[in-house]
Amino acid sequence: MPISGIRLTMAKTNTEYAGRNANGKAMVTFYRLITAVLSLFLPLYLQLRARRGKEEPSRLGERMGKASLPRPGGEVFWLHAASVGECISAMVLARAIISTMDEENRDATILMTSGTITSAQTIAIRCQEFGLEGRLIHQYVPLDNLTWVKRFLDHWQPALMVVVEGDLWPNMLIETHARGVPIAMASAQISPSSLRFWQRLGLGLARGVFSVFDRILTVDAMHAERFRQLPVRDGVVDVGGSMKIAAPPLAERPEIEGAISEGASGRMVVALLSSHDAEESLFIDAMLRLEEGRFLAVIAPRHPDRGQAIQRMIEAKGKSAGLYSRGEWPQQRQPFWIVDRIGEMGGIIRATDMIVLGGGFAPMGGHNPMEAAALGKGIISGSNVFKNQVAFDLLEQHGGVVYADTVAELADQITTLAASPSQSDQLDNGAFNASRALANQAVSTAQQILAFDRGKNPNKKQGKGS
Repeated sequence: MPISGIRLTMAKTNTEYAGRNANGKAMVTFYRLITAVLSLFLPLYLQLRARRGKEEPSRLGERMGKASLPRPGGEVFWLHAASVGECISAMVLARAIISTMDEENRDATILMTSGTITSAQTIAIRCQEFGLEGRLIHQYVPLDNLTWVKRFLDHWQPALMVVVEGDLWPNMLIETHARGVPIAMASAQISPSSLRFWQRLGLGLARGVFSVFDRILTVDAMHAERFRQLPVRDGVVDVGGSMKIAAPPLAERPEIEGAISEGASGRMVVALLSSHDAEESLFIDAMLRLEEGRFLAVIAPRHPDRGQAIQRMIEAKGKSAGLYSRGEWPQQRQPFWIVDRIGEMGGIIRATDMIVLGGGFAPMGGHNPMEAAALGKGIISGSNVFKNQVAFDLLEQHGGVVYADTVAELADQITTLAASPSQSDQLDNGAFNASRALANQAVSTAQQILAFDRGKNPNKKQGKGS
């Protein structure tokens, strides 16, 4: 190519880049204008949510960036997770980060942010189970108003930010990046619909959001390829694995285990865990098809405040169910028991003969099966597990899961496993072996993330969007 052609091509490229960059800044400015206008109404919105039990009234200030706790001394590593599922992943990573820091004799505290009351309760329980009291603090994440985000950052001054799984707020990410804070995404995943959403935004707001990341560690190669289709910097995306499925075994709950064992009185125990509305109806109908008096069915809904609704559902079918939150324990002649309180899953799993996992019977994408697998319990699930495909693929490889999508199929799976102890044992052993394959995943991810805080980030000032 002649020199004149090279110059023409370079000029065109520079003009296109400048146009994309200007478009990106315009989109960010527009987003900030919209969120600034909306912020006039957000305090009222938060008050309404508090009245409906969706926010903690005493902690509404946190949603506006007002810290309710003093900043601890030393470094603060900020982990952000949206809700319960993401918080489970985040707590696994937090434990691995603290373990790594202890080995290096570093003084640091984990700041965990999330957006729901149930997630805050989950974090408190896991913090105690993991022995992280005094090492980890929780705050509700501020809504994505720039003034509130700045207030939050001014107080906490994080040395590092990690977004777990992918709760992406433009003002929060762009302002954190502007302060020179390294940003990573762990256990990252993006659905085809989310990918299309960001691609439709073009190189405007999407560039502003995704170009801030110094490292994106995805759950698998498929998700890595999806992220590479977005305006990320070169060399940022890699496979790191899922933190959620690398979780250690849940803590024992002797009171729950004893109550289930006594209430079962020789019956087989089948537990439906992390269930949603339509799934409970399917499970109840399946259990009512089975031989009466042979099983105790335990239901632990994903959202415990639905306990009374489930109890009414069972009573409408002519059966009775005890409600744990009312102090009602499983009875020998009672077919159902509802555990409507969080933090009891470890006890339920240990005391149960069969696990039916919710999230996959409705188009919810499934829930994490590895909590049960780590305790040597196989899984019966619906086939809609696209949000947890990595975990279920691993279970399938080891023979630790069977699927059912209808009332008849679920009743048949339970009947088959109840009639064949060897088949049930094979399912349990397969699940346990699958969980053991993930032993060092969280520590490896923690080490990669902490490398940024040691100034070892090779992507900081190069690649796309720099």
